[in-house]
Amino acid sequence: MEGDIPSSLYQCPQLESIDLSGNNFGGYVPAQIWNITLLKELDLGVNNLRGRLPKDICSHNNLQRLKLLSLWWNELEGDIPLSLGQCTQLESIDLSYNNFGGNVPREIGNITQLKELSLNRNNLKGDIPKEIGYLNYLEVLSMSNNKFSGRLPRQLWNVTTLRELRIGNISLIGMSLLFLLIFFIEALTTFIVISNKPIVNHIYRHFSVLFSVL
Repeated sequence: MEGDIPSSLYQCPQLESIDLSGNNFGGYVPAQIWNITLLKELDLGVNNLRGRLPKDICSHNNLQRLKLLSLWWNELEGDIPLSLGQCTQLESIDLSYNNFGGNVPREIGNITQLKELSLNRNNLKGDIPKEIGYLNYLEVLSMSNNKFSGRLPRQLWNVTTLRELRIGNISLIGMSLLFLLIFFIEALTTFIVISNKPIVNHIYRHFSVLFSVL
């Protein structure tokens, strides 16, 4: 399917799930879609959607039932809205493979039910917010191929449910924190970094953590 997302979709206020992924829809994400208050799942991934997300995406009690937000592999840009942190029932956010810029909102730390946060392959910069370390149910954190600076927050040690961690560069963590992550996060099974340092191969041989050295 191609063209714009059909406007007739918004005439179904009882919709709980929208899956239009893997098509060729273009244009902008229609504003009306954020007003379907019963929506639990929204998957618009792998299309050609462009533009920015509205700043009030989760304001005014909109989308309070939303559990899945998947917009990966589009042409979306701009900042990730701060109000996304008001969608506190979200369990999965996938904004990867877009052109989002700016900082990761600290308000994401308010989404206490979050299990997956995928932001890889964007133009995000600045520090990775320490508030991510307060997400006690987080299982997947994917942040690779961005422009982050600083270090991975130490609060991430507290996320004992984390099983998959993908970061862009070993310099984001430092070697001491790398060892601590392995020891403290028992659930961690996949840890992907981008590095050509021999120490990574050494760690791979001594710990049951899967490293993909690209």
